[in-house]
Amino acid sequence: MTAKKKYKLGRAKQVRAAAAKLVAFSPLELAHAANAVYPAENKNVRRTLYDLVKTGEIIKTGPARYRYVPGKAPTAGVQSKIFRAMAAKRNFSFAEIALLTDADESYVGLLTKKLSAAGYLCAAGKKDRRRRFRVASADKFHLDFIKENNFERICGSIRQKIVAK
Repeated sequence: MTAKKKYKLGRAKQVRAAAAKLVAFSPLELAHAANAVYPAENKNVRRTLYDLVKTGEIIKTGPARYRYVPGKAPTAGVQSKIFRAMAAKRNFSFAEIALLTDADESYVGLLTKKLSAAGYLCAAGKKDRRRRFRVASADKFHLDFIKENNFERICGSIRQKIVAK
C-alpha cells in the first residue's frame, strides 16, 4: 500500500524566497526557482505571482518580466491571517484557508475545531469529500477576532471546560 502524497498548498513564502534570489524574472523562471516540477505546481506559482503583483510585492517591468520589491512582505501573524481569511470567506474548508494564508492545514484544522467548540463556527456540510465550516455570527466573529484578538482568552475558557469534565 502506498502512502498518500502530502500536497503543499500555500506557496507564497516559497515564491517570495525565489523572487528575492532572482533580479528580474519571468513566470517560468520563477517557477523553476521555486522548485515547481509538475504543471499544476507551475500554475500555483503563477497564481501566487499574480497575487503578489496585486499586493505590490512584485512589480511588472515589461511583457512577462517582473521584479521583487524587498520590504513589502506582510508582517501579520499566521493566526490573524487565518481569522481574516475565515471572516472574508465565511464558508470554507481547511484547505482553502491554508491556501489563502500560507499556514499548515493541520494548524488551520486545530483552530477551526477550537472555534467551533466555542460556538464561533458551524458545520456547513461537505463538498468534494472535505468538511466545510461557516462563521456563525459574522459581527461577533469580527469583533472578537479581527478587532480585538481575544483568541487566547477563548481558548483558555475551552481548556478549562475540558479539564472540568
